[in-house]
Amino acid sequence: MRRIAVFIAALPLAAALVGCASISGGSGGGGASSATGKRRTPFVVPRSEEWRSVARKCVDVLAASGLLKGKDGEKAVVAVGNVKDATWWVVDETLFARSLRLALLRSGKALSTSIQPGSGGKGADSALRPDFELDSDIAMRQRQSGGKALPPEFVVRLKLTDTRTKRVVWKDAVPVAAR
Repeated sequence: MRRIAVFIAALPLAAALVGCASISGGSGGGGASSATGKRRTPFVVPRSEEWRSVARKCVDVLAASGLLKGKDGEKAVVAVGNVKDATWWVVDETLFARSLRLALLRSGKALSTSIQPGSGGKGADSALRPDFELDSDIAMRQRQSGGKALPPEFVVRLKLTDTRTKRVVWKDAVPVAAR
């Protein structure tokens, strides 16, 4: 009976210790928390509307390269491939991939298909077999000025691969403005 009473009395203490460990950041939280639970960085990760705007900007940069012209003057078919998040912030890769696909369609410069990335067009409808696969990588660069940390800069690195030759035909990086 006494052991049960001691156990029940120790439960709130154990719960408080577990709660403190999760507040301090531990291994979760993306590394943005300090021991006091406050954020160390004075900026916010771009919102979903901003990622949609970045996707449009990425497609504009790609369209300016002139590579989106298909055979016989037709629009090229582009498969949006893998989107990798190389930051320690949580970026919605699925939202960004959808935004890229939609921006391609709305640009009127290319068609977009939703085949499995990396399959080289196998299993796709023969009418929409992709000419290119567009992969992207979201990275973050930490900046400093005079020993003072500035808000980091997000960068989307794009890579366009010809699905027939498996060669990378174009690469570019598009900066994302941090708020």
